[in-house]
Amino acid sequence: WPYFNLGILFIKEGKPEEAIGYLRQALDRNPSWPTGKVKLAMALTSIGKFEDALLQLNAVLRADAKNAEAHYQLGQLLTKMDKPEQAKEHLLLFEKLRSK
Repeated sequence: WPYFNLGILFIKEGKPEEAIGYLRQALDRNPSWPTGKVKLAMALTSIGKFEDALLQLNAVLRADAKNAEAHYQLGQLLTKMDKPEQAKEHLLLFEKLRSK
C-alpha cells in the first residue's frame, strides 16, 4: 500500500512521472491488481505513453470486463488517441456499469 499511496499522491499533485515508479513498485508486489493497473494507466496517459497505458487497461478488462473505471479510463485514452468511436463505446459501457 505505501507505494500505491505515494503513486496516487503524485498523480494528485500533477507529477505523473514520479507516480509511475511507485505504481510499478506496487504492481511488482501484486501484479494482477486492477486498481493499480488503472492508476498506472492514468499516469502513463498523462505523459503521452498511450500504448503502455492501453496495455494496462486491456489487461484489466481481460480479467474483468465489468470494471467501470477501466472502461472510463480507456474511453479517455482512446479520445486522446483520436479514436472517438472506440472511446464512445467504452464511455457508454462505463455509464451502463456505473448506473447498476
